Amino acid sequence: MLKKSLVNGFAMQALVVVVVLGTTTPARASQIFEFSYSLPGAGATPMAVSASGFFATTDLVGNSYTITGAWGTWNGAAITGISAPGGFGVNDNLLFSSGPFLDSNGVGFTVNGPGDSGTGSVNVYYDAGQGGYTENSTNVGGGPTFSISAATPSPVYFAFNYSIPGAGLTPMNVSASGILTAFNTDANSYLVSGISGSWNGASILSLLSPGTYGGNDNVLFGANPHLTGNGLSFAVNGVGDDGTGDVNVYYFGSGAYTESSDNVDFTQNFNLSQTLSQTPEPASVTLMFTGIPFILFLARRRSV
Repeated sequence: MLKKSLVNGFAMQALVVVVVLGTTTPARASQIFEFSYSLPGAGATPMAVSASGFFATTDLVGNSYTITGAWGTWNGAAITGISAPGGFGVNDNLLFSSGPFLDSNGVGFTVNGPGDSGTGSVNVYYDAGQGGYTENSTNVGGGPTFSISAATPSPVYFAFNYSIPGAGLTPMNVSASGILTAFNTDANSYLVSGISGSWNGASILSLLSPGTYGGNDNVLFGANPHLTGNGLSFAVNGVGDDGTGDVNVYYFGSGAYTESSDNVDFTQNFNLSQTLSQTPEPASVTLMFTGIPFILFLARRRSV
């Protein structure tokens, strides 16, 4: 629902909120809260919303936390960071210790998708006049569930490998393998936060932030297909797909995976298996928890 604007003919449902802040968990800097909510569509072009993930916050000051970071998924697209206060919907990014848990300005975050704004911004907030919570879009209504609970997310590790034959005028065969560090965003999906391994014999240097290359969202699924059409992007100590060391591997459709290069063909085999824990790269974990803003590229060079 568009902020502070009524949708003609639509009666918004009150939103039930369940919050478990944990009485034995002391307030501390950089607390992590798990969140999830679902909202039905409304208006002329209804857009149902389902979002889940984690908020990083400051210490409790008075009766509120300030949300400093966000990650997870919104309608299947990666949440790429928190919006600065006033960035969209006059968001103030406050989370309150008792209900209502958001105010009328709410929290703003960016996603690797259309969001409420059509350009990747989302604003979820409390509207006392409507008796519940909604988003800043005329196409989103109110819903029955919104949950927040104190959390300590644990990383999950996956071994991956794939090989793709070359194609085009200057064919480039590709072979890559390594370890992915990821965090659950819901029961069936993960957001990759770190990567190590090799690509065509060159070391994989780092994960690229969502939206950096090929429209990547770095979303991972335990079941096949393991990637979205936006895919996973990383930097290598080699030419990569773009000639400067960036690689984007993604799901093309019909069971096939490929990379963002005209010289790479398709493969049916993207192998993924959960593996034993290993120490994640500190830089990657820091990136997840600090809420560093990500550049969001909505223009795609391909469609699935």
